[in-house]
Amino acid sequence: MSVIIVTASKDVDNGDLSKDNISLREAISLANDRPGFDRIEFADHIDTIRLRDALPRINDDLRLVGGGDVVLDANADPSSGEHRRALDIGGHSREIEVTIKDLTITGGDAGDPVGGGGVRSGQTADLAIVDCTIAGNRGERGGEFFRRANSL
Repeated sequence: MSVIIVTASKDVDNGDLSKDNISLREAISLANDRPGFDRIEFADHIDTIRLRDALPRINDDLRLVGGGDVVLDANADPSSGEHRRALDIGGHSREIEVTIKDLTITGGDAGDPVGGGGVRSGQTADLAIVDCTIAGNRGERGGEFFRRANSL
């Protein structure tokens, strides 16, 4: 398992992956590109990350560990047409395992009838949410969380 430390609170993807410049967006992309489990943690000075765009969809095995003091703010503004989820999870062609731990997730707006402004999980994801606060998100069918499942 490789560990990726988020060291930048700004929501950027500028290709600079030096020690003190890794954003959550870049960390998710790195984890998606590496086969097998990855763990994303946050440096002690990171407290709030305000998104400027939707994060990349999580499509590989991942543990996202906030440490208790990290707030992920999707920063959506539906009145101006800005809709974005905080986290979108699901493998495309295989089952994946994702754990989200010790994070506060807020400010998401699904902007579609599916729901899950805070977290949307696809049917190929085995998802565990541990000691998180997910509040202040919007969505037609579940503002905080939406889990897509197979129909019988």
